[in-house]
Amino acid sequence: MSIRKSIVKLPNQSIRFSGDRDLKGIANLDRQSVNNERLSNIDSSRRRSDGYETFGASLFDYEFTEEQPIYSEILKSDNFNTKYGVLNEKYVLGKEYRGKRIVPDNKQKKIDTLRRSSAVGGVMKITLEELVESISSTSFLVPDDIPPLSLAKSNAPEKDLRVPKYIKVHLKETPELTFFEQPSKTVPKESDDARAVENDNKIYDDLTVGRGKHRRKAEAETQTVDILMKSRDINTISIRKANAGAYVSNFDMFDTYKNLEQTTSEIDISAEQTVSMTTYKVGGVDQFTKIGSSKEFLQAAMITQRCLAGNIFINKQRRFRNMYMPDPLDIDIQYTYDLEVLWTFKFHTLDGRAVDRRAVASISWCPLDGDIIAVCYGIYIYMTNSYSKNGCVCIWNIKNPVNPEKVYSYPVPVTCVEFSPFAPQLLAIGLFDGTVEVRDISEGVKEHPVAISDRQDARGCDAVNQIKWIDVKTVGGENEEVQDIEPLLAITQSGIIIKYKIVKSPYLVAFRQMTLDNVVGIPEGIRIKKQKEVVKANRNPQGLALRIHPEKPDVYYALTDEGSLHKCSINYPRQHMDIFQAHDGSVFCMEYSPWSPKLFLTCGTDWCIRIWLEGITTPLITLSNGIGSVNCAYWNPTNSTIIVGITKSMVEVWDIRKSTLKPVSQHELREGASHTVMKFANCGRSLVVGDERGYVYLCALENMPFPPHFQYDALERSILRAIAANPKLVEEVKSMGCFAYPNYAKKTQ
Repeated sequence: MSIRKSIVKLPNQSIRFSGDRDLKGIANLDRQSVNNERLSNIDSSRRRSDGYETFGASLFDYEFTEEQPIYSEILKSDNFNTKYGVLNEKYVLGKEYRGKRIVPDNKQKKIDTLRRSSAVGGVMKITLEELVESISSTSFLVPDDIPPLSLAKSNAPEKDLRVPKYIKVHLKETPELTFFEQPSKTVPKESDDARAVENDNKIYDDLTVGRGKHRRKAEAETQTVDILMKSRDINTISIRKANAGAYVSNFDMFDTYKNLEQTTSEIDISAEQTVSMTTYKVGGVDQFTKIGSSKEFLQAAMITQRCLAGNIFINKQRRFRNMYMPDPLDIDIQYTYDLEVLWTFKFHTLDGRAVDRRAVASISWCPLDGDIIAVCYGIYIYMTNSYSKNGCVCIWNIKNPVNPEKVYSYPVPVTCVEFSPFAPQLLAIGLFDGTVEVRDISEGVKEHPVAISDRQDARGCDAVNQIKWIDVKTVGGENEEVQDIEPLLAITQSGIIIKYKIVKSPYLVAFRQMTLDNVVGIPEGIRIKKQKEVVKANRNPQGLALRIHPEKPDVYYALTDEGSLHKCSINYPRQHMDIFQAHDGSVFCMEYSPWSPKLFLTCGTDWCIRIWLEGITTPLITLSNGIGSVNCAYWNPTNSTIIVGITKSMVEVWDIRKSTLKPVSQHELREGASHTVMKFANCGRSLVVGDERGYVYLCALENMPFPPHFQYDALERSILRAIAANPKLVEEVKSMGCFAYPNYAKKTQ
């Protein structure tokens, strides 16, 4: 027996039949009950979208939708017998019965089965005969425009009535709704608030049930006044106002200005322009000078200059603050290793005759505030009659690239500056005459320094080339007796290393830590050609720079003009621990990698940059390009394989992951510039370069490769690839094991 499927669509109802002869049915009628009289008058003129009539579509007089299909299985061979004819399998009458009403014989019979199912809302079993009898008890109206059976069969579309095997259910998390919240009125016994709560409870018990219950009381009426409270953050000092009047005649003003002493002075705006200004003295004091030296005026002028400079340098300042980051999803990005000059710091009040000779000797970034930079102007190359007779230290801020916010002037050239990493407001300054002083930049310019070295204790008059602060708490452990301000080391031109300590005194306490000696014999490191044995007038080499070990703060390296590194310790004064030959000539700089406490680089006058690994006396990589000494070189703080070095005329960018034979890019910041020093900014995406004319160039690194996720792994692979042609050196490097920081962390300088 063949079975076909037909569809009856009812809202808020579901009827399902299955089986052969005995069918199970479920009927849920929500709001209306089926009435026989109403069913007999149902208008069956509703049509399907395709123009054909289905009698099941007007059975219960509901709005039928596609959302709730009802599947039924009816025997194909069983037809519905009526008084006028038989309904075929498509439920469409023939042509001769159009426009007539079909009334079944058992018209009065009600569909009690469906009504009982609607009332009870349960499940029942009915037979096929009962189902057909219930359906046929309803009258149907056949419209006149029903097409013949043959046309209905040919034009009626076939529908896919298969029951889906599964139903997809999407579960979505709803937002959290807080209906009720009751804060806790208890605190843990071990917390900081427990003691205060216990004290409040004792006071409450004393006032209610204790001895305080019998205190003297008096009944009085009172009224609570609503007082608007403000936090201390928005409170301001009250402004006092007063009305005052005065009368001045023209004769009084004429006599007053006639008695004043008039002076005219010229102010240098730049090296080529000057402005004349007329001022008056009252009681022998120049009013213009008096106003210009007040703290309030200087503070207001500094803020005003910052606002005006922001109108011009706003986009470049945002770039320095890393507000414009490269897009990692850019498909057209190219790694060109560009260097863009954002602006140039230039001190306009320098003497025009000596500005060409007042070189930038040292640069130091503030470790706490990356916007502040200290630049000292003095001597970099020692030649007769080629340097100025005075110097200064300027405190620049990126908020005001035009004028320095503070200027400390000295009668001698300044050779080095260094911010304290432990007290960032302290700045150590080294002078050409061997004097070392410490200043607090948070105070006024005319304030006395925190401490200054005493010439009788220092016992040296040579230039101080570099200063380094020592972390005594790390060296000696946690000790309550340790001073809050750490001491500092200074190396002089004569090869003397002096340790200074700040005490409650206007002078620094000096202690001679080490005196460097000339190298005798053949030290470890590179092999250099020795000169003939001659008697040297000076038995001490020149001290050029200092470098403190990143993991051992008591160990430091002294760099000399012989190209050697003297390894020393503050715990063993007056003797060195080791000597290492790094260059054939003066060595200017030594810098550890931020990702390894054993990997470092050096640069010097032999035109090259060398990369070393502690424990191996052979340089791993030698970077050289052209003829010219490398004055300074540093690792990039954001990319472990990039090194930036400066020569006299070029800024060279090296990427050892790409090539060790030539730099990936070279940049000339200004035509004819002679570069002296360089320093990366704290963020690592910008750097500053100074030259011999007193210009400081703030540059941004653009179109750089994105940093690798595992910085140390990329660095190690690049080194092993570069030394792959030397199997013995590769074996030595691998025997050292992992030379990274613990947990592959990055060490910030």
